Amino acid sequence: MLVQVKSLSDIGAYVTLLEYGRCEGMIQISEMCNRRIRSISKLTRVGNIEVCMVLRVDADRGYIDLSKRRVAAEDQLKAKEQFARNKTIHGIMRHVATIVEKPLDEVCRLISWPLYKEFGMNKTYDALRRMVNDGSVDIIAPTCTELVSDGKHGDVIEALLTAAGRKLTPHQVRVRALFDVTCYSTDGVLAIKESIRNVLDECKDDGIVIKLISAPQFLIETSGIGKEACCGRILNALEKIQAQITCRGGNYRLRSPPDVIGDDEEALPKFEDEDVSSDEEDENIEKSDNDSDDSSSSDSSSSSSDDDDYRKKRNGGRK
Repeated sequence: MLVQVKSLSDIGAYVTLLEYGRCEGMIQISEMCNRRIRSISKLTRVGNIEVCMVLRVDADRGYIDLSKRRVAAEDQLKAKEQFARNKTIHGIMRHVATIVEKPLDEVCRLISWPLYKEFGMNKTYDALRRMVNDGSVDIIAPTCTELVSDGKHGDVIEALLTAAGRKLTPHQVRVRALFDVTCYSTDGVLAIKESIRNVLDECKDDGIVIKLISAPQFLIETSGIGKEACCGRILNALEKIQAQITCRGGNYRLRSPPDVIGDDEEALPKFEDEDVSSDEEDENIEKSDNDSDDSSSSDSSSSSSDDDDYRKKRNGGRK
């Protein structure tokens, strides 16, 4: 499910559930990431949309415990896509209700509720898209019988075609994904270069672009008409990269699934590991601090002993 971060504290993040009447829940700091973190503000910010899993529900106290680290990257993509589709369908129904000046419940009873019952959420979105492409309601007519049977809802049909045409017409989008590639075999860097070069040659017609951020972190990007088509091209290229590097004894890991980016996101993204520190790193920091303290104390003690020797020699010379 999708949640929106409302506030941050030392013990976790307080969120609202976008799909269940904006109920309140909490993500404990231990459920934010698989590694130890310095501050929760390094992982999320107020207003961010996160994909979480429900761990526990206490109906009496009204507590809902959520987890972000237990959600796989592939499940995050599916959850965001499903939420976006449902939001689009609901927006179409509200637009139709506004045009025909009828209650939203009545419009949903004529269109969306029968489609949800017959096809489910995802297929309802696909059915409305096919309706827009055909320019008629013949595709949904067998399911929405009340809408087309008596002929009294011609204004609703016209408003539906207008609203769906505005919402479901594909637009030019840019899609980006982030991944890691490592190889510790004898070929090393050459194996990584050859794998990525081979994939770029195979996906030449798809407009795939792969950039190195900082080893082993890579970015893959493409642009085109429709989010689904662009995401499909990137996922296809990622599968080929995984197959290529695995055959050469390397490793592949998907950091961020394909998602649409805007013009204000031109800068290369920062990875989560840059804000995450392990126990070993903290121990090294503490050791370096202790070493610096010891060295400073030894320097001060040596300087004081040198001063004492100088005073003794000077006093001896006077005698």
